[in-house]
Amino acid sequence: MHSVGARGVASLAPAINARVFVVAGDAPTMAASVNTSAFKVGNTLGPWLGGSVIAAGWAYVAPVWLAAGLAVTALGVAAMAHADERVHARASITRPVGAALAGCEATG
Repeated sequence: MHSVGARGVASLAPAINARVFVVAGDAPTMAASVNTSAFKVGNTLGPWLGGSVIAAGWAYVAPVWLAAGLAVTALGVAAMAHADERVHARASITRPVGAALAGCEATG
């Protein structure tokens, strides 16, 4: 069972990195490092939180409920990010080019 889960995460990470590279703009390596760091933070916090609920005296099934709550929270954050991206995509399509560049500073 463990290898099935590992394969699922392993196949998800390249897809997320590819998306990050597309969205990152001028700093794809920085975005990829932040993305990898987020995975590492999740890999650290999950067991720590699971151990904390067991140490607090809750039942051994408590980490399962905690994991389910974290997954629902993550799906909510992903849904909000997707909705925000769609709103900004529509706004950039409907704005004239001059308005889109009005906030940009000239570099040179």
